[in-house]
Amino acid sequence: MIKIDKQAYIKLIEEDLDYLNQHCKEESLELDHIKAVLCFSIDLLYPEPQPSAKNINP
Repeated sequence: MIKIDKQAYIKLIEEDLDYLNQHCKEESLELDHIKAVLCFSIDLLYPEPQPSAKNINP
């Protein structure tokens, strides 16, 4: 797997979504699913860091 930073990955996803929007004029559940998976992949591959128990002030 090629490692790229999150901003570069987001740019690629945005380009994919633009392509789909330009070339797939008819809305469908399949198209909606593809778009949702592309967007979800950002959070899946680049999750936000979770605060550790040491960093939480009571």
